[in-house]
Amino acid sequence: MASSAADNYLLGRDKTEADRLRDQHHITLRNLGYAIHPRIQAQLPPNARVADVATGTGVWALHVAQVLPNTTDIVAFDISPAQFPSTKPHNVTFTVADAKKPFPQVHHGTFDLVHIRALIAAMQTPDWETVMRNVVQLLKPEGFVMWGEGDLSRLRCLRSSEEYVSFSTLPKLLRTFEAAMRARTSDGITRLSEAAEAQLENVEMDVTSTDRLWDTRVPFTRMVVTGMLAWAEHSKAWPPEELEEMRKGVASDLDNGAYIRADVLVLIGQRPQDLV
Repeated sequence: MASSAADNYLLGRDKTEADRLRDQHHITLRNLGYAIHPRIQAQLPPNARVADVATGTGVWALHVAQVLPNTTDIVAFDISPAQFPSTKPHNVTFTVADAKKPFPQVHHGTFDLVHIRALIAAMQTPDWETVMRNVVQLLKPEGFVMWGEGDLSRLRCLRSSEEYVSFSTLPKLLRTFEAAMRARTSDGITRLSEAAEAQLENVEMDVTSTDRLWDTRVPFTRMVVTGMLAWAEHSKAWPPEELEEMRKGVASDLDNGAYIRADVLVLIGQRPQDLV
């Protein structure tokens, strides 16, 4: 979500991060098996209005523009325009908006679907209810929210080899990241569920594991490691010399078969017909 006073994005907005977000999108699609939850896609009209909140580079919005009819109107919101693409289809609009504040009135009650994902590291406990309320305001009656998050509180370093191998550096990186993020991530999924149950109806959650498909284990791990090392550099988690040793140690662990596993959750629900 470069950096304005309100921009809490932890990883920077350079080309490396743009590439990581692209990889994250395609790995997530492979593991989930969909870009839009099948229950939602079956009910979208040909002239649907779709919002992508916290769009970043717009990779999800640009992807679904190719999947949905070209009569679909897609609006992609982010707190910063720094990663907005220079070219786009005719039916995709990029605009600046902070999901933690109410969206402009002109957008209220106009969307059939609001998609949002990967906000957990930028959220404090009160933010879940606030962002959900702002997102629900965008929806038409019975419109859908589709909100995806990775559970960053339960990251695991596992081995892919049959023989025993021990790892030290990658687990240390995970522990350091988890400790720094604990205030944001420890109850994030619970808060998301509570906000959905309070403000939506017909709520369900699809949960899958990032190691469900063996061929995505290494790409997912490398994508996560790239993000964590970028966070460590931006936050100065270690002095430069230690960080360089961390990079080398993580690379060695990956070469020896270490991979990261996490749960990915997609929550969907509908705005109640009678919500004022």
